[in-house]
Amino acid sequence: GNEEHKDLLFEIFRSERAMQDATSSRDKTTVPKLSPKDDAPLYTVSSTGATVTPDSSVSLIFSYCQKLPGD
Repeated sequence: GNEEHKDLLFEIFRSERAMQDATSSRDKTTVPKLSPKDDAPLYTVSSTGATVTPDSSVSLIFSYCQKLPGD
């Protein structure tokens, strides 16, 4: 019940803080390099040749969210 929800909410806040701490100390212009040995699905935009994997998309989403108006 309430204790489980409280614990879950605490974990969400803790995870959010950890992600903020990790991203605040990295170079925001750097996108992780794609490794040819990755087995992850690769999305390629045929008109530009741009590629993204699930891992590299995190940086792109973070950059996009940083440009959104704040609360």
